[in-house]
Amino acid sequence: MKQLRFLLLACCSLLIGLTSWTATSAAPRIPSTVPSIHVIGRMSVKLNAQERAEYNQLTQLLFKETLRLDHPPLYTCNEDINSPGTFVWDEIWESKDALDKHLASNHFKAWWSWVEPHLSGSLQVLYVDQSELKKV
Repeated sequence: MKQLRFLLLACCSLLIGLTSWTATSAAPRIPSTVPSIHVIGRMSVKLNAQERAEYNQLTQLLFKETLRLDHPPLYTCNEDINSPGTFVWDEIWESKDALDKHLASNHFKAWWSWVEPHLSGSLQVLYVDQSELKKV
């Protein structure tokens, strides 16, 4: 019985430790000395099943290369649950120059050249200096 309690206590401690680490590591790292920007982009694409699979593959490659080469503090993309085929990008860049460098990169341009013909409507992008944002 004592061994079981000890094992349960050890497991709970491990889970609590992992939860804290996960929450901390998932938070965006926002540099304090550089005027970072927060970017939100929204795009709708029309894709058949085969194109959808290709989009997913190309977007995964874009993420891999962007994280490896550009190191943005936050770089995510989610599909709108109310509008299938609409994707919302949520990004933090260390500066507008860092974003511009990413947009001029080969990995982004290759992805964009495939995506752009599939757009249904215009790409909507907004960005704001992180210092202008307030926590709620």
